[in-house]
Amino acid sequence: MRHPGQVTFADLDAGTEKVVAVDTLPEAMRFGTSADGVTLPVTRVEARLRGKQRVVRELGPGGEVLRSTVQRSIF
Repeated sequence: MRHPGQVTFADLDAGTEKVVAVDTLPEAMRFGTSADGVTLPVTRVEARLRGKQRVVRELGPGGEVLRSTVQRSIF
Protein backbone atom coordinates (compact mmCIF):
# COMPACT_ATOMS: atom_id res chain seq x y z
CA MET A 1 0.00 0.00 0.00
CA ARG A 2 1.25 3.45 -0.88
CA HIS A 3 1.15 6.37 1.48
CA PRO A 4 -0.57 9.54 0.16
CA GLY A 5 2.59 11.46 1.03
CA GLN A 6 1.70 13.69 3.96
CA VAL A 7 0.51 13.57 7.56
CA THR A 8 -1.47 16.32 9.27
CA PHE A 9 -0.55 16.93 12.92
CA ALA A 10 -3.40 18.61 14.81
CA ASP A 11 -3.27 20.11 18.29
CA LEU A 12 -6.99 20.07 19.06
CA ASP A 13 -6.63 22.25 22.16
CA ALA A 14 -4.70 25.01 20.41
CA GLY A 15 -6.66 24.67 17.17
CA THR A 16 -3.51 24.38 15.08
CA GLU A 17 -2.51 22.00 12.29
CA LYS A 18 0.77 21.32 10.53
CA VAL A 19 1.17 19.22 7.37
CA VAL A 20 4.40 17.20 7.18
CA ALA A 21 5.85 15.25 4.26
CA VAL A 22 5.81 11.55 5.10
CA ASP A 23 9.41 11.04 3.97
CA THR A 24 10.56 13.23 6.89
CA LEU A 25 8.93 10.90 9.45
CA PRO A 26 10.33 7.69 10.93
CA GLU A 27 9.09 4.54 9.15
CA ALA A 28 7.19 3.42 12.27
CA MET A 29 5.00 6.56 12.13
CA ARG A 30 3.97 6.14 8.49
CA PHE A 31 1.63 3.14 8.80
CA GLY A 32 -0.56 1.58 11.48
CA THR A 33 -2.92 -1.36 11.87
CA SER A 34 -6.70 -1.00 12.06
CA ALA A 35 -8.91 -2.93 14.49
CA ASP A 36 -9.56 -5.33 11.58
CA GLY A 37 -5.84 -6.06 11.22
CA VAL A 38 -5.45 -4.07 7.99
CA THR A 39 -2.29 -2.00 7.50
CA LEU A 40 -3.21 1.57 6.58
CA PRO A 41 -1.27 4.80 6.11
CA VAL A 42 -1.35 7.27 8.98
CA THR A 43 -2.75 10.49 7.50
CA ARG A 44 -3.60 12.46 10.65
CA VAL A 45 -2.26 12.66 14.20
CA GLU A 46 -4.47 14.39 16.77
CA ALA A 47 -3.37 15.47 20.25
CA ARG A 48 -5.65 16.66 23.04
CA LEU A 49 -5.19 17.30 26.76
CA ARG A 50 -7.39 15.35 29.16
CA GLY A 51 -6.71 16.57 32.67
CA LYS A 52 -2.99 16.01 33.26
CA GLN A 53 -2.74 13.60 30.35
CA ARG A 54 -2.11 14.17 26.67
CA VAL A 55 -3.93 11.75 24.36
CA VAL A 56 -2.42 11.24 20.91
CA ARG A 57 -4.39 9.36 18.24
CA GLU A 58 -3.03 8.29 14.87
CA LEU A 59 -5.75 8.07 12.23
CA GLY A 60 -6.02 6.41 8.82
CA PRO A 61 -7.43 7.92 5.63
CA GLY A 62 -11.02 7.08 6.58
CA GLY A 63 -10.67 8.33 10.17
CA GLU A 64 -9.86 4.85 11.52
CA VAL A 65 -7.99 4.91 14.84
CA LEU A 66 -4.73 3.06 14.16
CA ARG A 67 -2.88 3.81 17.37
CA SER A 68 -3.54 5.71 20.57
CA THR A 69 -1.03 6.85 23.17
CA VAL A 70 -1.57 8.47 26.57
CA GLN A 71 1.24 10.60 27.95
CA ARG A 72 1.17 11.47 31.65
CA SER A 73 2.44 14.79 32.92
CA ILE A 74 5.46 14.67 35.19
CA PHE A 75 4.59 18.08 36.68
